[in-house]
Amino acid sequence: MKSARYLHFSLFCLDRIEEQLWQGTEIRPLRRKPFAVLRYLLDHAREIVTKDALLAALWPGVHVSEEVLTVHMREVRKVLGDDAHTPRFIETVHGRGYRFIAPITTTAQPVESSKLKVQSSPPSPAPNPQPLGCGWGRGNALSTPAPVSRTCRS
Repeated sequence: MKSARYLHFSLFCLDRIEEQLWQGTEIRPLRRKPFAVLRYLLDHAREIVTKDALLAALWPGVHVSEEVLTVHMREVRKVLGDDAHTPRFIETVHGRGYRFIAPITTTAQPVESSKLKVQSSPPSPAPNPQPLGCGWGRGNALSTPAPVSRTCRS
């Protein structure tokens, strides 16, 4: 799984190259280290990842307390809408570590939606164009008619 650019799970898509997490067509903000925690868990999906392994991988040669990892894990769960007590994505394996439990699919290209987006008139130039979805890139404005939209839904 480490070679695929896009990792899709539920309504989410993690873009390894751009280091972005998408939910449908919206970027979900995630700071650098929490993003790294999520990526590491996705790279080791279905495996129990110990806290020591996460700390060694993400903070090599630096002494970091487990509390730092706990804070980052809480941020990841909040962005995913996950609950530690009834997990859909990240399971806590008490006394051992964490495990990413949701099904994952991988792609080298963004997933295309079957829906066409059609506008009645050309769009006015936007000062800050919004991206259309995982892997589509920034600043791609819609034209009339628009190409097949790209999303993170598989």
